Order: sequence, then C-alpha cells, then structure tokens
Amino acid sequence: MADARPTDPYLRSLLVRALASLDKSNFVQAERYVDQVLRAAPYDAHALQLLGLIRRAQNRPDEAIALYQASLSSNANQPEVEHNLGNIFYSQKKYSESIAAQTRALQLKQNFILAYAALALALSASGEHQ
Repeated sequence: MADARPTDPYLRSLLVRALASLDKSNFVQAERYVDQVLRAAPYDAHALQLLGLIRRAQNRPDEAIALYQASLSSNANQPEVEHNLGNIFYSQKKYSESIAAQTRALQLKQNFILAYAALALALSASGEHQ
C-alpha cells in the first residue's frame, strides 16, 4: 500500500501537535491528535508510527509492535520505524527479530548510526557475531 501521508496542512499540524504532546509525556492529548489524523487518513504511516511511539512510552510493547508493522505496511521505506521495532524486540530479548529489524533499517539507510549500534548490541546479546 502506498504512503497515505496527508497533504492537508491541518492534518500535518495535528501530527506536529501530537509529537509535541508526546515530548511532554502528555499521552492522552497526543493520542487525541493522532486519532483525528487516522480518522481522516487511516493508513497514514506517520500517524501509525506516532501512535506506536505513544504505546511504547505507555509500556504497551505488543500494541506498539502492531502499530509499527501497520506503519511499515503503509510505507516500507521507514528506517526509523524498523529501528524502533528492533529496539522493542531487543527489550523483549527477541534478539533474532531485533537483528532482522536493525538490518532492514540499515538496508534502507546505510549511514544510520543508531541502527548500527543497536545491531551490535543485539548480535552481542544473541551470541551471534557477523
């Protein structure tokens, strides 16, 4: 499915407001903004990713994983989402899944230093050294 990113300036402003609310740990307000975007653009990759970030901050990793995967289904060219997904898998000690996600992030963005560092940690924790 193609990226359904809203071109409407109002919807984009809602995403900015949601991110600002998340930055202040105001999860309720951030979610309200994201919900407004998703009502208008249900497959918006950025809104789905942002809702995943909210769920992760709320310590709801399984929901965050599902949202990140939905975001990637909408737009597969998102190295940051792959990286975030890999970080959740790492925190769950699912090292092979973390390695796979960080590897995909690096395939999409070769100079992604955070993904390199996360991949190294996952490889070390798994006992794999490539």
